[in-house]
Amino acid sequence: MNFTSSQKNAITSDAKDLLLISCAGSGKTTVLIEKVRHLLAHRTFPETILVLTFSVNAALNFKKRLLELENKQVDVEIRTFHSLARKIIVDYQKKHLDKVEFEIIDEGDRKRFAKTICNTLVLSSAHYQEFIDNLSKYKTGIKDVPPHLWQLFNEYQMKLENLKKIELDDLITLATKHLDDDKDLCNYYQEKYTYLFLDEFKDTNDQQLT
Repeated sequence: MNFTSSQKNAITSDAKDLLLISCAGSGKTTVLIEKVRHLLAHRTFPETILVLTFSVNAALNFKKRLLELENKQVDVEIRTFHSLARKIIVDYQKKHLDKVEFEIIDEGDRKRFAKTICNTLVLSSAHYQEFIDNLSKYKTGIKDVPPHLWQLFNEYQMKLENLKKIELDDLITLATKHLDDDKDLCNYYQEKYTYLFLDEFKDTNDQQLT
């Protein structure tokens, strides 16, 4: 790829904070990969680099492209937000509980739990559907839980906690709480990574920015 002067500057820049703004298909991820390669070429330890993506496919693609360009395996950490959150939760539980005791539920579990609670609270099918349709938005702060669904929301969360189950949408919230509660663990992660790169920054929500 022939890089523009702006892209070349982004790749070689020593700036502490750097934001790339460009249209779709203009090579943002390619520039990010080259930025990582530039650091590696200048003897940056690969384990101090963390790259975050929004999907498993994006993370796998990033790893594949980096491997092909470097022509060797490198220990750069490339994860999704949820994968990093899960790792933090596991580290916290191993430290404080001596074991890992949570299970991530799927969409089928979510619907089944919500349906059971709706029936117990004698709520209508319309309330159930509204709850299911917006649950992710409630949990990520995109949309406030309306008053008529607060009891359902609270009962739903209590059921998950009692069963030691977690939704994908809970991972980041719980990981953030653990880092707030355990300053040593928080310091460990802050010191572990010198470079943090985020692909598709425009899609981050408040939880992820925290």
